[in-house]
Amino acid sequence: MGKKMEKVRSLEQNKRSGFTLVELLVAIAILGVLSVTVVYMMVTSSKTYGKLSVEAQMQSEAQLVANSISEIAIDSFNATDSYAESIDSKYDATQGKILVLDSTVDGEKKQYIVALDGAENNLCLAERTYDAGTKTWGALTYSLLGNYVNDFSVDVSRVEKDNMLNFTLEYEKDNRTYNGNYQVLMRNKAYADKDKDKKQTVDDVRIALGLEPKVVYIDVVAGSVPNYYLNTVSDANKRSVGTDGVELTSSVVCNQALENKDVNWRLVGADEAIFSLSDATGETSKVQWNPTAAYGFADSPIDSFSAVISKSITVTIDVEKEVTNAEGETETVIEQQTVTVDAPEKASQILLRRIKKITVNATSGSTQWKNTYTEMGGTQSTEAQGYAYVDNNKKYVPMTLNAAISCSNIAYGGGLTWKLYKKDESGNWGECTNTAYAKLATDTTTTTTNNTVTFGGSVRNGQLYKVVATSIFDPTYSGEYIFGIAPSGAGSGDGFYSRGYYIDLESYIQSLPGLENFDVKEIRKGAGGSSWDNASDVRVAKGEDGRYYMYINYEAYQYSQEKKKDFYMNPGDFELYITDQNGKSSSDYGYTNPLYYVVRPVLVTKASPQRDVVVIQKGRTVDFKVQTQYYNLIKKDYFGIYIDDMDTNLNTGGLYDTNKYLTALVTSSYGDVYNYVDMATTSVTAKTGTKDHNPLPMTLRFTADDYYTCSNHQGMKDMGYNHGVGPLYTCSYVDYTVYLANVEDSNVFIPTPATTSGSVVWPSSVGSTKVSVAGYNADGTLVSDMAKVYTSGSKYKCDYNGVTYTYSRTYHYWSK
Repeated sequence: MGKKMEKVRSLEQNKRSGFTLVELLVAIAILGVLSVTVVYMMVTSSKTYGKLSVEAQMQSEAQLVANSISEIAIDSFNATDSYAESIDSKYDATQGKILVLDSTVDGEKKQYIVALDGAENNLCLAERTYDAGTKTWGALTYSLLGNYVNDFSVDVSRVEKDNMLNFTLEYEKDNRTYNGNYQVLMRNKAYADKDKDKKQTVDDVRIALGLEPKVVYIDVVAGSVPNYYLNTVSDANKRSVGTDGVELTSSVVCNQALENKDVNWRLVGADEAIFSLSDATGETSKVQWNPTAAYGFADSPIDSFSAVISKSITVTIDVEKEVTNAEGETETVIEQQTVTVDAPEKASQILLRRIKKITVNATSGSTQWKNTYTEMGGTQSTEAQGYAYVDNNKKYVPMTLNAAISCSNIAYGGGLTWKLYKKDESGNWGECTNTAYAKLATDTTTTTTNNTVTFGGSVRNGQLYKVVATSIFDPTYSGEYIFGIAPSGAGSGDGFYSRGYYIDLESYIQSLPGLENFDVKEIRKGAGGSSWDNASDVRVAKGEDGRYYMYINYEAYQYSQEKKKDFYMNPGDFELYITDQNGKSSSDYGYTNPLYYVVRPVLVTKASPQRDVVVIQKGRTVDFKVQTQYYNLIKKDYFGIYIDDMDTNLNTGGLYDTNKYLTALVTSSYGDVYNYVDMATTSVTAKTGTKDHNPLPMTLRFTADDYYTCSNHQGMKDMGYNHGVGPLYTCSYVDYTVYLANVEDSNVFIPTPATTSGSVVWPSSVGSTKVSVAGYNADGTLVSDMAKVYTSGSKYKCDYNGVTYTYSRTYHYWSK
C-alpha cells in the first residue's frame, strides 16, 4: 500500500514538473492570435497616424499661407483677380485664379501678385515697387508662399462695396486633400472719403480705374475678323465686329472731385498695322481692325495684346510741416501742396482665336520603308511619309492619325473635317469613297484630333493614299499625311485576275478610272471568252452583302490533267455585262460593253533572294519568298518544296524534314477562297545533326504544285503573251542552287576533292604547288580566285583569307 501511494505521488509530481504536448500547442495558438491582433492594431494605428499627420501638416501649411496673404491684404487699398501684363509663363494668370493687391508701404506704392504654379503645385508671391521719379513700375521679384497647393481661386466681388476679399486654397499630398475658405476684411476702405478735419498726405488721395470687358476674344478666320466675345466664349456673349470694332468702356473712382473721367488709352503688344484704337482719350474707345493688313497674320507671332487705360490727377492738399519760428522754437504749420497722383493702370486682355498651322502624322499603324519590303518586291514612293503594314495574320494594321494643331485660344482647334484620297494610275488624287480600299473612322472630329484609317481587301502595295484634316473654325488651314502600302508578305497580287479566290467585282469595277462612283445594279457573265469559261470554272453571283462576286475554280478539272494544264497555261477573257441603277452600262463611261475581265497564265517567280545561288551555314536559316501569280495558295500541299528529288513534295504531311542536309518549313500563312495569298515564305535551315557537309550543290525547287504536277514538272516557258512586263510565259516552278558552307567560322563554300559537279569543282590535278579555285561568297557571289589549294603530305590544304585550312575527308570540311 505504501509503495502504491509513493507511485501515485511520483506520477503527480511528474505531471506538475512540465507542459504536456497539448498544453504547449494551445499556448502557441493563443500566443499567435495575440501576436496577430497586436500587429494588426499597430499597423492600423500607424496608417491612421500617417493620415492624420498628413492632414495636420496640410492644415498647418494652409493656415500659414492664408495668414501671409491676409497680412498683405488687410493693409491694401484695392484687390483684383486679373492681370493684364505678363508674369512668368509657368504661373496661372487667368481671371479668378490670380490675386493682385495694391498697397502703400513706407510711402512707396507696392503691388503684390499671388499666382499658382500648377506644374509644381506651388503658390508664388510676386511683388514690385512704383518709382515715383520715372513714373514706372520696377521688375517683379518672386518668392515661394507654399507647397502642395493644387488649386487657388479668388473672389473680389465684394471688395469695392464691403472691403471683403474671399479666396480658397486646395491642398493635395499623398492622395489626401484639404480645402480652406478664407475671408479678409481690408482695413483701408477702398476709395472712401477721408475725414475732412484730418490733415491729408499724398497717400490719402485715392484713385482707381475700372475697365469692361476684362477679356475680349477676337476670331481671326481666313484673314478677317468676323466675331468677338466678351469675357467668355459663348453664344450669349458673341458680337459682330463689323466696321465699328470692339468697344471698351472705362470707369474712374476717386475720393477727390474730378472735372472729367476721361482716361488715356493705348495698346500694348499689338501689331499696330493690324489693330488700332479709335480714340486716345475719353471714357470709351474701340479696338479696330485693318483688313488691308490681313497678310500679317500668316507669320505674326502675336496671340494676345492689351488695351491699357491710365489716368493722372493733380490736387491741392493740406500738409502738416514742422518749421522754426523767430524764437527758435519748432512748431507745426499747415501748408497747401499741389501733387500729381497716378491711378493703377487697368487693362483689357485681347485674346486672338486663330489657327496657325495643322500637321498630320501617324501615331500607330505606320512604319518607314524597310529593306525587307524591297526584298518582297515592294514599291517605295518618294511622296510617302510612312507605310501601312500587316500583322502576323497578313492583315493591314489600322493606322491612327493625329492632327497637331498650332492655334491660340481655341479648344481642340475648333474641330476638324477629314478627307481620304487615293492616287489613280494617271497620278491624280481623287477622294477615296470605295471602302474596299480604305476608309476613315469619322468625317468630323470636334472633341479630339485623332482619326483612324482601316483597310479593305483591295488595298495593295504600290497604292498611295492621302489624309487631309481641315480646320472647321478656319478652313483655310489644313494638314495632310501621305502614306503608301507596304507589301503584305501574303503576296503583291491584288486578288483580282486570280484563280481559287472570290473576286469582288464591284470593287474591281469601281477601281477603274472614271468608274469610281459606279453604282452597280447587275453583273452577268457573257457566253464568250476562253475555252475554259464555262459554268464549272467560273461563277458570278450576288453575295449576302449585296455585292457581286466571281469565283474562278481551279479544282474544276481534277478529272483531266490536260484540261487542268490548259486551265493554268492559257489566259481567260470573261465578258462582264454591267449596268448601274440608272440603266447605264460601262460603255456610257467610255469603256466597252461587255467589260472584259482577263485572267493570265500562272507564273511562279522569285521574290527574295533574287540570286540563284545561296550559301547556308550549319545551324543557320535563310528565308525564301516565292510568289505564285494568278494562283491562290489555298492550302499546304498546293505549294511544293523539292530538294534534289523532283518528284516528292516535302510540303506535305510529315515530309518537310526528310532531307539529310536541309529542313524546309513554310512559315507564312495560307489563304482560302476569301483570303488571297500568293506569297509563300519558307525557312530553310542547314541541319546541325548531320556532321557531313554535302560537297555537292543541291537544287531547291518551289512550285505551284497542282500546276507543276499536271504539266509533268515542265516550265512551259516562252508562250509569247504579254504578262504585264516583257513576254508572257507560264512557269510552274523556280529553282535555287544551295551550297552548305564548308569553311570553319566562315559562311562560304570552297570546293573539296569530293566536289565533282556544279559550277565550281575541284581541279583535276592538285599537288604541292598551290592552285587557285573558285568558290561562293556568303551572298552567293561567285569568286573566281577564292582560295589556293595544294597537298601537304597526305593532306589537302587550303589558304583562304590569310588562314590555312585542312580538308576532312570524312566530313568534307575545311577546318583550321
